[in-house]
Amino acid sequence: MKTPQTYPCTRCEGKGRLPHYANVLGGVCFKCGGTGRQKTRPAAPSRRWSVNAIRTTDHHDCVVFHVRAKTEREALNKASAALSRAREQIYDPTTIRVTPWPDSIEQALGFSREQRVHDHTINHLKEHQMSTIQLTPAQHAILAYAVEHTGGKIEWFPDNVKGGARKKVLDGLANRALIARQGEVWVVADAGYEALGVPRPGARTAQRQSFVAQLDAVIARAEQAQTARDEADLEAAVTAAEAAWAQDAHRSAEPRRTRENSKQAQVIAMLRRPEGATVRQICELTGWQPHTVRGTLAGALKKKLGLTIVSERSPGGERVYRLA
Repeated sequence: MKTPQTYPCTRCEGKGRLPHYANVLGGVCFKCGGTGRQKTRPAAPSRRWSVNAIRTTDHHDCVVFHVRAKTEREALNKASAALSRAREQIYDPTTIRVTPWPDSIEQALGFSREQRVHDHTINHLKEHQMSTIQLTPAQHAILAYAVEHTGGKIEWFPDNVKGGARKKVLDGLANRALIARQGEVWVVADAGYEALGVPRPGARTAQRQSFVAQLDAVIARAEQAQTARDEADLEAAVTAAEAAWAQDAHRSAEPRRTRENSKQAQVIAMLRRPEGATVRQICELTGWQPHTVRGTLAGALKKKLGLTIVSERSPGGERVYRLA
């Protein structure tokens, strides 16, 4: 008689006992009865998949959600079905792709604990230098041909892209802002040149021409000024500049003044009295709140005007302020 095939128990991992259930029947596995084997074949474990898609509002490639599936095809079908049930088509369904979610920190980082740190740094730099925009072979061929042969105009397609497939390719490029319509034709956009890793023609040339023109104007003005002035004019200009600097320095060194008959001037007059003034007296004179009076004493008078204010508590309990 043929012995039926058995498999390791998935509950106790073939050990037959569960140590954390030792208080129940001595820890015997309740799935295999302590034999460590089971008759049914274990189901393939499912894993977590990250679903990415292009957002139609800003053409940004972002993570939409996560799904659990056994295979990549199953995860892709689940993601497509979920996006098709959405009320608002925020993401382009033709750009959906799934990637396996890392099972550990080492897998997410791309290196294990035993590897050297500088090896990871070199790999990270290499990945950073790569273009962040991924192109299909057909998209890359169409954009490259337009840049090299037709001045950026989309006029050529591979032999295997015909009929309605050309419209789908153009729609995919337009949705990702890789091409733009110019009149009746499509042309490669800035994002397309960036995806190919080539500079846009004429972009730096215009900047260079503008810079050269500005530089020529500066040199011409400098030469005219040099020929128009002699040594006497230059000496006079230097003397006038030094006099202006000295006058500005003198003005900045002078203390700031207050307007006459202003509330701030009245407060200073009260502080100059021998008996000084309290916060209550200043409030009665100016109509300010107590916190406004304290802020004026600390900010406007001490910091801005540089006045020295001393205070002491009077026998009546109120604090008296006066100028030193």
